[in-house]
Amino acid sequence: MFYIKIENGGPVGDALNFQQLRSLLPRNISFPLEIPAEILAEYGFARAQQMQQPTVGLLDSVRPEGYKLVDGTYYQNWTVDRVDSLETAQAITIAAIEALAKSKRDAVVADYSPAEMSAWSMKRAEALAFGASQDAAGAPALAMEAQVRGIPLSELVDKVLAKAVALSQLEAGIAGTCGKKQDAVRACESVQEVQALLGEIEVAWPV
Repeated sequence: MFYIKIENGGPVGDALNFQQLRSLLPRNISFPLEIPAEILAEYGFARAQQMQQPTVGLLDSVRPEGYKLVDGTYYQNWTVDRVDSLETAQAITIAAIEALAKSKRDAVVADYSPAEMSAWSMKRAEALAFGASQDAAGAPALAMEAQVRGIPLSELVDKVLAKAVALSQLEAGIAGTCGKKQDAVRACESVQEVQALLGEIEVAWPV
């Protein structure tokens, strides 16, 4: 049970739990856990019930809208507002698609350490250089890694190039999907059209 301060015939401030209420009452007064409504009223309080904030969509926002008195208890109200500007709806949705694309990219490289990722462009460049010339001098870091691993340089280069192809394909798929979904949002001519696309944001990604 919660409680709310009553001033000028209406609730003010936030709902209070029992301990918060007790801290506002005279210290020498003892109340049961279920305080009678008439005693609450004597000290300027009433029973209140916090209602769970409703779940809303991407283009909706929720704000508290005071309390409604029902059978002696003040129930918290929520108001749901929907974006009514096409430009705003598009901006919000495009940003959400971009954030989702980032999460997909992060998932692709989640198993790689930052150090490994920072060296990746160099490894790829050396692998391509070796593939073009077959000269180990063009791939010094890979040559050293292959020596430490005890495998031929050509085998390591093949591994690097295979991984590069896989990562490039995933990145192309993510970038293409992101762009396609954002283009669809930009083509919308009403908030309702943007709203209709929301269910498709999270589907058909390559990862």
